[in-house]
Amino acid sequence: MENTFSTCRRAFRCKNQHQAFVNLNYVLQSVADISYWIKKIEDIQLAVFEHEIDFANTPPNGLIYPGQLILQIIYASIHLQEFPALEKKLIGWDQLADSMLKNRCKKESETLLPLQILQYGPKNLSLEEILDPSGFIKAFFQKQSLKKWILRWNQLREMAFYSYSIFDGDEGEYLKDFTYFKKLLEASYLIHVRYSPI
Repeated sequence: MENTFSTCRRAFRCKNQHQAFVNLNYVLQSVADISYWIKKIEDIQLAVFEHEIDFANTPPNGLIYPGQLILQIIYASIHLQEFPALEKKLIGWDQLADSMLKNRCKKESETLLPLQILQYGPKNLSLEEILDPSGFIKAFFQKQSLKKWILRWNQLREMAFYSYSIFDGDEGEYLKDFTYFKKLLEASYLIHVRYSPI
């Protein structure tokens, strides 16, 4: 898979913040909504932990292609570290959900209900991280560099296809990394909702 990863590195690297928003808009608006991407991270996580993956129900391309687009979000997120935190009293639907998600929820009910946003929107971020998603992204890249996170995501994507156990008492580290990736996706989504010029 190294050729695929190298190709993604060249294709998905963002040169500036505007390009980061273009890429986020494509992945989070044109391809699918946030709940779909969280589910795809969870599918890859399950494949890493499940060593007898059923490719009839989970075709390889169902892991490879979404994994590549999540990689695109990781590259974009490096440019999303400088946005201000919001005050708790200023948080409303417009700071939590994009128009596509709000329209989807309104089709299911006459009013936009908090439980609908919980169903489709961010679930992994703490309240503080929801108020300050850029703060989480800064912490994410202080923990490891962009290059190391990319290498880690590519390693996890590859492990999804292993047919033997990769664990030796460090399952917690794998779970922690998957949680970090889900939080990064949600933080990037919130910044896109609040600040995207596109």
